[in-house]
Order: sequence, then structure tokens, then C-alpha cells
Amino acid sequence: MKEIVRRMLWIGAASVLWVGGSGCQSMMGPASASFASVTIGGYEPREVIATTIKVFESHGYKTIVTGENLIFEREGSQWDQTAYAIGGSPVVNRVRAQVVDLGGAACRVQCTAYIVRDPGTSYEDAIRLQSPRSGPYREMMNEVMRRMTDVTIVKP
Repeated sequence: MKEIVRRMLWIGAASVLWVGGSGCQSMMGPASASFASVTIGGYEPREVIATTIKVFESHGYKTIVTGENLIFEREGSQWDQTAYAIGGSPVVNRVRAQVVDLGGAACRVQCTAYIVRDPGTSYEDAIRLQSPRSGPYREMMNEVMRRMTDVTIVKP
């Protein structure tokens, strides 16, 4: 019996270590960066902002607000319309992104996504997406980082 309890405790401890050490960086950073974010070094915030806008626009988003606090929108997917629309009202996918200057020539691009019912009306209702749905936004953050760090060598 003691052997079974000992094994169960060992398995539990190993599970905690495995989950804790599996690279969940969002748990280590600030809460505002937990949905989707990347840290990019060696560029000015304005360069990172310009690249972030290009990435979101290449994915079909319209830039609504620019500056260090960015807002992007696009029409919600068919699934979003089916799941969230009420009475045929439109649904949009809204992303709030921010470029945070970390000093030392480093920036963090972070974003949070929402499904918005009745956008632009007094009935507007924003539903924040949770981490299990962050995959596409993490991919866009990674794309921002790839575009910033791609080096083009020009031969004379």
C-alpha cells in the first residue's frame, strides 16, 4: 500500500514539474501579455508598429486606430456569426494590440482578441476570447517577429 501511495505522489510531482516546465511563457510574463505576445529586440517601436499593421492587414484586418495602442477589425467568420450573432446583427473580430517599449532597444507586441456584437452601436457587446482560442493571434505575433528579424542581403 505504501508503495502505491509513493508512486502516486511521485507521478503527481512529476506531472507538476512537466506542466510547469513545458514552456508556458505566458505564465511568466505580465498578465497583459498572456493572450498572445512576442518580444523583439533591436528595433524602434515605430518600426514594430508599422510591421504589426502590415501583418494584421495581410490577414484581412482593417486598422481602426494607430499609435502604440492599435485596434484591428475584420468581419467575423461564419462560425463567429453562427455562435455569437443575435437576431442577424453583425459580428466582428476585434484585436487590441499594443507595442510596449521595454527599453534597451526591445519591444513587446501583445494583443487581446474579442468577438464584438453590434459593433459601433450603443448595443455593442465585446466578448474577450480566452487563451484556448489564441492560436491564430500567436501566429500573427510570431509573423511580426519573423518579418522584423528577416535579413535581406543586398549584393552590390
